[in-house]
Amino acid sequence: DFTAPPAESPLYAWYEASDHFNLQLFSQAARVLAPGAPALRRGEFHPVPGDPVPEGAPERAVDARGALRQWVRRPRPEVGQGTLALFPTHLPPAAVAALAQGPGYRLGSTAFPRVLRRPLPYDAALRQSLRVTEPADGFVRGFLDGLRFNMPRDYLEELPRYRALADRVARRGRPDVIVGGFFRTVPERLWIQACRRGPRPSRLVIVQHGGNYGESAGTQVGWTEEERRVADAFASWGWGAGEEKVTPLPGPRLMALQHVSGTGDALLVVAGTVREYPSAERFAGVPSTAESHEAFLAALPPELLPRVRFRPHTRYGGTVEEQAPWHARFPAVSLDRGERGVHEEIARARLVVVNYPFSTTFPECVAADRPVMMVSDGRAPSVHPRAAAIYAGLHEAGVLHHDAAAAARAAAAAYDDVEGWWAQPARRAAVDAYRRAFARTADDAVAQWRAFFQAQMAQAAAARPSASIRTPAAPPAAGGRSTQ
Repeated sequence: DFTAPPAESPLYAWYEASDHFNLQLFSQAARVLAPGAPALRRGEFHPVPGDPVPEGAPERAVDARGALRQWVRRPRPEVGQGTLALFPTHLPPAAVAALAQGPGYRLGSTAFPRVLRRPLPYDAALRQSLRVTEPADGFVRGFLDGLRFNMPRDYLEELPRYRALADRVARRGRPDVIVGGFFRTVPERLWIQACRRGPRPSRLVIVQHGGNYGESAGTQVGWTEEERRVADAFASWGWGAGEEKVTPLPGPRLMALQHVSGTGDALLVVAGTVREYPSAERFAGVPSTAESHEAFLAALPPELLPRVRFRPHTRYGGTVEEQAPWHARFPAVSLDRGERGVHEEIARARLVVVNYPFSTTFPECVAADRPVMMVSDGRAPSVHPRAAAIYAGLHEAGVLHHDAAAAARAAAAAYDDVEGWWAQPARRAAVDAYRRAFARTADDAVAQWRAFFQAQMAQAAAARPSASIRTPAAPPAAGGRSTQ
């Protein structure tokens, strides 16, 4: 997959892990990366210098690994004083290019190198040696004992070499500031830890990376508080004015959508995850997400079903097997398999229905000023106190619905004149209040981000220990002995 970053490509993993590089893969890479290069066929060369030359091969061997190294380079974090290392934050490419021109810092858009050697084997003796306390509760004891043998290898067998990699990269130098929306891998997190140790620790800025920050009173609050605790600063496009460590900024995910416009006839339904197991909500009498989807479609007028484009949750990669039980009932519904990005689908839709609360798609639609509804799972969503009044306003304005069938009836009623429905003054007031609090955009978004980066670099410089002042040596006193 040549659209993937090199370190995430299976081709690169094979290149790193295999002693005998696959010739066909190298041929494909050469043809794509160097148009006009001849196809390389088995028998024409051998992949590893020093190996016996296959019968019929030319006398001169070709170093396939070395040749591929010219095109596939391992990305490294930018390091050194004056550098701001920028991990993925969903900033549009044009914004990143503009931010790279900002004075006062050197911007490094980067991905951390992965450990691509073969995974270490499961070490039963190591896991058996983990000490498990003996709680009085038998269930807790059983849970901890099971966790000892089911803990991911990243935190046990693989941890020493991950730490060695992180320390090795950190020794090359440390950026003044590290900015990231999320840090996927254990080596990335260990590298940040290493950069934050010692006399010149890097400053860590975490950027909001989801649509539920500041809105939900559920488990996401725990993520937010932990991230704020470990970060030196927290950049948020969804909340935070006046809250500790938080700097309100225009949303990276929303910057490219601010001026999106388009027309279409699709009723785009963006679905949540489908839980096929009994959940706590199910025992509490709340319908499952799948039942909510089915109830919504069942309440739509039959003539509207051919206009429906149903987009399963991206966690399933666009697959639709999870939707089979109700899809059989609604064959006229078009299934969106992720052929286009959600931004393109929003622009092509007449009306968007987000079939779960606290999504990222809802603020994206609000930022793009596209007509949108939100549907909860049969009850009022668990809203954070800071968002309670805003969500109450959305519900009163008919943008938020607590019942899937009622939402379907409202969508059908609004469909013919959806722009008029969206422009109704009370509805606009409720949506604008949400936009100001949780979908922040600005015409000078790049300038705001540049000023934020410069402020972080200045704070990092101010916190850096001053160089020790050396007193010049006094001239030798009489008798040739130094006074110092």
